Amino acid sequence: MRYPILSREACAELADQKLSGPRGSYDDLVQERSSWIGDGVTINLAPIQEAAQAIRDALPDARQPSELDQVEGRAAPYLYSALADIPIEVLDDQGFWRYLSITYFWDFIEWRERKPFLNRNHMRYLDGESSTEAVLPRMYLRMAALDGSEYAELASTVERGVDLWRSHILRVRTGTAPALTRALVRYQKRNQLNRDAIRELAKRLNRMWTNTVLHIYDDSEAEALLVELSYDLIGETGQDS
Repeated sequence: MRYPILSREACAELADQKLSGPRGSYDDLVQERSSWIGDGVTINLAPIQEAAQAIRDALPDARQPSELDQVEGRAAPYLYSALADIPIEVLDDQGFWRYLSITYFWDFIEWRERKPFLNRNHMRYLDGESSTEAVLPRMYLRMAALDGSEYAELASTVERGVDLWRSHILRVRTGTAPALTRALVRYQKRNQLNRDAIRELAKRLNRMWTNTVLHIYDDSEAEALLVELSYDLIGETGQDS
């Protein structure tokens, strides 16, 4: 597949121009600095552009910090569906994520990470080098961890879910076991453990991986496991992450 990429240097330069210059289109500059690589069928970017527009249209009028992760979770299914037919080798290319971030999703990413953008600490959210920090890869992985759009509602069901998703799902093996991911999300929604409690539960769960094949658990078995592991944590509610 032929697809567009941006180098990290080009991404950084374009981001600086967008942050420093007037609002408006930078399409010509993006096309000048981007490259097309690969062979065969040319990627269809129209669904991605449509997803970006749908995400922008769905942004709330007021930006509430406590709701940012849920907004990201609601946006994730749009992105995931738009990338459904993209080969894995393209999705593994950081340059592709940089291109999407600058070309189509800049407004959303800047909205989502306003503080670091204001402080010019923005590249980690654009460059794709860390799949749990760059906004688009982590949105895609959130849906993949749930096993796709069938469970889209779970992507945004937990309030203030940054710590849950990034630290206890996407950065650890739990994110590779969809039934376990779904169970953990449902469990946290139901019990609202605070930061210390959910971290303790995650530690216990991570230790289970050393001698248990958790990938084979179905949803009910995964939920039963979480209940067993958290027997002394229930009641430590009021998530503060």
